[in-house]
Amino acid sequence: MDLMRSLIAVLLLTVSQFVIASTVTDLYRVTLPIGEQRLAPSDLQVSSGLVKVLVKVSGNSSIADDSQIQSQLKAPARTLKQFSYITEEGGGYLVLDFHPEVIDSLVTRTGFKPLGEQRATVLLWFASNASGEKDHLKSNDSFYKALQFAAKSRGLPLQFPILDLTDQIALPPTDIWILKDRQILHASTRYKPDAVIAGRLTKSESEGVSVTGLFINDGINQPLAESGNIDQVANAVINRVADTLFKPIVSYKLSHFQTGVAIQVENISNLSDYVQLIDFLKRLSVVRQVKIERAIGNQITVRLDLDGSEEQLRQAISLEPQLQLLDSLRNQDGSAVMIYRWQG
Repeated sequence: MDLMRSLIAVLLLTVSQFVIASTVTDLYRVTLPIGEQRLAPSDLQVSSGLVKVLVKVSGNSSIADDSQIQSQLKAPARTLKQFSYITEEGGGYLVLDFHPEVIDSLVTRTGFKPLGEQRATVLLWFASNASGEKDHLKSNDSFYKALQFAAKSRGLPLQFPILDLTDQIALPPTDIWILKDRQILHASTRYKPDAVIAGRLTKSESEGVSVTGLFINDGINQPLAESGNIDQVANAVINRVADTLFKPIVSYKLSHFQTGVAIQVENISNLSDYVQLIDFLKRLSVVRQVKIERAIGNQITVRLDLDGSEEQLRQAISLEPQLQLLDSLRNQDGSAVMIYRWQG
């Protein structure tokens, strides 16, 4: 049996899942603070949780404005899978778990696709003068905790520097304070993030905070300037970043994207490599269909039908180590050909 026939045959096989880096857990779960425990959550509580879950799953902060979502919010019970109560220091909480298939269907009906668990990771560098002199913000600072809480509500993975001697030398707090973008980027390469937030945090006696910083993404520096209480500032920063990174993927049922983006992959040396490659591509939320075009030696060319843009495809692939981009070309008709090396 030649290679092409072998490849077609293994398409029918069930393949194992990858362990994906930068994955977000509990996408379909939300925790709400409560004043008192009830026998069952109220419709208002379920509706509130439903909105939060839809935002996490879709990446779209304004998804609740959609008319179909508004209709569902009036009768949210069928979306709820189970609930429970927990008591922690500081109060009680209601935990709502929603049916993933129902939530995904709701998101799709609004014209968008769920983003999936694989998300871009954002590295944080902050400096503060709260101690009287400029210093790196410590990982246990209340502002970092507020950022983590806000990021969890948007399904945005955050990354924190170790702040060991290597970090201290590469990026002193004074460089963060005056927003030296080149030094920030250089120090960040150690962590290989998808985007970076860096800034200075000042606190007032009235428990207000102010952030002046940069959001660095795809080589573009976007200024950040927020002030208010800690929760307000943390939410404003995270929402700004999440809205930029989570560009909605339009559902193919409601739009007409070009089809057939060619992906040429080198270093496919056996059937196991091929099976893993196809499985990897199919699991990308932006990919609707994977079609084999040709196999020559150790090189495979597949054609992908997308539910999004070429840039979203590149970003989704870049979040994983399995494929290394070698080149990106365009045919005479303007269609893209992306050339990758399989890393396994």
